Amino acid sequence: MKAAALLVGLAFLAFQAALAAEPEQDPDPPGIPNPTPDPDPVLMPDPTPPTNPFPGESESEKVKRLARDNERLRGENAGLNREVAKLEGERNTLESEVAELNDTIEGLRAVALEQVRVIMELAEKLKQEAFWWLPELPGERL
Repeated sequence: MKAAALLVGLAFLAFQAALAAEPEQDPDPPGIPNPTPDPDPVLMPDPTPPTNPFPGESESEKVKRLARDNERLRGENAGLNREVAKLEGERNTLESEVAELNDTIEGLRAVALEQVRVIMELAEKLKQEAFWWLPELPGERL
């Protein structure tokens, strides 16, 4: 036990001696950075004319082709406009039908409520006529 305590004490003294032997060093101040050279300028690439998507086509052929495409697209647009107008008419018709059906539903709901009220009145009258001989107790209902 004494040997272990002695060994721990010696290790502690050796550690303190090692710490005391190290001289404290202040860090050197940072150096002045060297100036960086100017970057090389970015050169713009030489503009190249766009390539012809339809090689072998003259200007007049290109104009004719574009005119045909334009007429075709105008025809498609007119067809789509007619279809839109037709669908809008159908939507208006369906909206009016839905409004009529909603009104009918409200009318039927009112009729059903009135029928329930009349049935309840008739049931009360039937109870009074069928069980007239029974005395009715306060707070008691058949």
